Amino acid sequence: NYLNRELNVSFYDYVNSFRVKRACRMIDSDPDVSVHDIVESCGFNSVSTFRRSFTREIGRTYGEYRKNVLLR
Repeated sequence: NYLNRELNVSFYDYVNSFRVKRACRMIDSDPDVSVHDIVESCGFNSVSTFRRSFTREIGRTYGEYRKNVLLR
């Protein structure tokens, strides 16, 4: 498929990248947004899937990212 061949990324990883970026925008605009609201709004199946995808994509945990936003 095109994504694998041209971008060297699976469809799953490609979609999760967009989901995580949306989650970051949500956290940036409202650091108090609940993780459950993020999971539901961004289309993740569970909190654990979200946390794993977030850490893989961003390089730090959801909690670390959120804490950094709160300290700004």
